[in-house]
Amino acid sequence: MGRIHPTAVVDPRAELAADVTVGPYAIVEPGVVLADGCELHAHAVVRGPTTLGPRCVVHPFAVVGGEPQAKRHAGGPARLVGWMDGPVLALSLPGAAPAGDRPGLAMVSVEAE
Repeated sequence: MGRIHPTAVVDPRAELAADVTVGPYAIVEPGVVLADGCELHAHAVVRGPTTLGPRCVVHPFAVVGGEPQAKRHAGGPARLVGWMDGPVLALSLPGAAPAGDRPGLAMVSVEAE
């Protein structure tokens, strides 16, 4: 098992690779799969069912998974529509600026089914 801070809450039904890092007060719910090298910073939340690929980083206070927050997606499950392999996970939000020249930023887009 990787490094899991003593204040982190990791459900025993979650699947964590050997070298995952889970920071202080982070939460990992049942149905979550974290691949090699994933890193959850302080107060990050990963809700199930969610799978994060290798070397994903979830920054402080980010929530990945769960119900979409945009009202136009209310009630429908989100699905991954695009992904680039990289060391950092970021969400593509409507109206948000693109990653542009920020190296190492992987963009992900989710939409309601």
